[in-house]
Amino acid sequence: MTLSATAGNFWSRFDKQAYRTRLWGISAAYVTKSYHFDSGRQDIWGRDKIMNGIQFGIPVQPYFGYGLGLNTGIFYEHFFSTMDDIHFYEHNLNIPLMAEWRVPLGRELSVFVNGGISMDCGLRAEYVFPDNLFDAIGMKYGKDGMPKRVQFNGIAGGGVQWKAVQISAYGSFGITDATDHGGQQCKVNLRLSVLF
Repeated sequence: MTLSATAGNFWSRFDKQAYRTRLWGISAAYVTKSYHFDSGRQDIWGRDKIMNGIQFGIPVQPYFGYGLGLNTGIFYEHFFSTMDDIHFYEHNLNIPLMAEWRVPLGRELSVFVNGGISMDCGLRAEYVFPDNLFDAIGMKYGKDGMPKRVQFNGIAGGGVQWKAVQISAYGSFGITDATDHGGQQCKVNLRLSVLF
């Protein structure tokens, strides 16, 4: 086999017709979030901890052929944290837009890496007190050192897909200030998707 024939066989796997594409799906994920300042990492309480959360959404991943595609969608996120029996709950909307490089290893198997930007929009955040001692207090976005409602992040990740099942991981870091005192939002996302 000649070198040119070997190269031709390699590049033929990137042909759109040689790979089974799946445009959209549903997903669930475990997510973490923290804020990074010069003094270090903080959660919403100012502790050196991360906040845990869950994410559900609709991933959209058009594939253009020859390894190139997009990774986007719309995702609902719910974060929660507790300190001294006071609970904090936050509801977000996350919209990523990433360029994707996919390597098909067969008609139904591929690995991929991607990177781009994402937008987070806070829908509602509140502090809930034990035994309903007080009414829940809504967080005022962007006031008194609280996180801003809309934040933009750089995001990168990758994963593997076999047939309709996709497992992926992403990390993001704020490219805009998280609060009026600066700082950047940092998130990690471990996602399981089923694509159609």
